[in-house]
Amino acid sequence: MTATKGTFVIDMQETKKVTGFYVGNYALKSVSCQISSDNVKWTDCGSINAADMYAKDWSSKMAIFYGAMPCRYIKITVGLDETNQWIEYYMNLSSFGIYAE
Repeated sequence: MTATKGTFVIDMQETKKVTGFYVGNYALKSVSCQISSDNVKWTDCGSINAADMYAKDWSSKMAIFYGAMPCRYIKITVGLDETNQWIEYYMNLSSFGIYAE
């Protein structure tokens, strides 16, 4: 099974304490997150892979951190399942959210 990967960086314009994030897409196979204060040095916050996702609902994945993580930049990498019959429709994220204090 192959996957298309995409990465995007969010600049929150100031340092915030991030507590988690949400990604929605029916063809998700993986989601990973990194944070940074300077957009140069990145800290890995972990990932969610297909084996960790609920079989009945591939559409939305939420990651909650153990504590608030101070950062200005968030880098999200998503893997999309190319074998999904609706992959062309799902090439865009249907939703994305950041949780912060």
